[in-house]
Amino acid sequence: MSSLDERTVDVVVVGGGVPALILAGQLAERSPGLVVEVLERADAGVRPARGVLVHPVTHLLLEQAGYGLPEGTRVGVVERLEEYDRGELLGEYPAGRRATDSDRVHHPYNLSLSVLAEAVEPALSRLPNCTVRYGTTVTEARSDDHGWRLRTTGPDGDSLLSCRLLVAADGKDSAFRGAGAFTVRQRGFPGRVDLFAVPQRRQRRPAISMVLAENESTTVVDNGMGPNTLLFDMRPDGSEPTTSPTIRREVVDRVRAAGLDLPAEPKPLFTMSFRSVVVQCDTWYRDRLLLLGDAAHAMHNLGGQGFNIAVQNAFALADPLSALLETGDEAPLREFERFRLPYVTNLQNSQSTFYDDLSRGAPTDRSWFRTTYLSLVGGQPGLSRFLPTMKETVDA
Repeated sequence: MSSLDERTVDVVVVGGGVPALILAGQLAERSPGLVVEVLERADAGVRPARGVLVHPVTHLLLEQAGYGLPEGTRVGVVERLEEYDRGELLGEYPAGRRATDSDRVHHPYNLSLSVLAEAVEPALSRLPNCTVRYGTTVTEARSDDHGWRLRTTGPDGDSLLSCRLLVAADGKDSAFRGAGAFTVRQRGFPGRVDLFAVPQRRQRRPAISMVLAENESTTVVDNGMGPNTLLFDMRPDGSEPTTSPTIRREVVDRVRAAGLDLPAEPKPLFTMSFRSVVVQCDTWYRDRLLLLGDAAHAMHNLGGQGFNIAVQNAFALADPLSALLETGDEAPLREFERFRLPYVTNLQNSQSTFYDDLSRGAPTDRSWFRTTYLSLVGGQPGLSRFLPTMKETVDA
């Protein structure tokens, strides 16, 4: 033990994703007396190449915090959401929102996670009480009456790190949930999702369109990868993820119903296959351990819901966590959880129920997509109560 580099800080955040960086930065900025450290196992500069759909409420929070995004980085604005049952249009929803103090209209847009991280990191580097350590892995974690003690290994060797609050932002397979004795329920997508990028475009206002079929669905995302279109072929048939180099004929016919004219044998630019997992916890905080992002509430891959909820939570949790660390008062944190956790759980259950029904070929609730629309575009009503400076938005 004596040969280890030993450090004591107030907060350790394990995981260096965008929500984790935002929470660390907001905590350090609002409470200059706190020392915050972020541990990210990937090396500096190594970021996921994938993109994410940024919702209007999330964009306003990022803008308000001064996380400026370079011009031209928003590669795909989404102006509407659509739901089809085969060739029949069930619902069409405008995706624009306007802040009540402005005439500007904000739409969801696709953005590379690496670009977003590069916008957040400089703000953290200017904070003397916040450090991000890349290439660092936690090898052991245990709690005591004062907080947590972590053994880590990284570019500077092995360390023993003590903290009063541990934030686990290490993904849906978080190793810390067991250490905190959280009650966790996981539900995998009942099959697989095949993702394809194609160069063909729809010649109309960009949209996200879900096309239902018997036992399956396909989602078309305009501008999903630069100038290209993304297709999510959702197959709740119990099959294992298997990357396919070809797009099924049924998918070609399905997306044509939504206005995307593909050739009979389209050649995708890239393809991948995966199975999403829903993670539900009985609480997000217990015994000086906070769960953030997918560690707390992983969701099915649909419209960037999980990412946006995590970013919004990161902003909203900064003040309650400051109060907890400075005064020991858990009440603000518990109040936020009582407000937020049922909302997130209901969204997760709505997604899971939809896919379970679809896998059985049961008639789906034709109002289901509206729940997704309301969350994606407007966020949770009342969230501004926990973000006093947040700009309220209304339909554009």
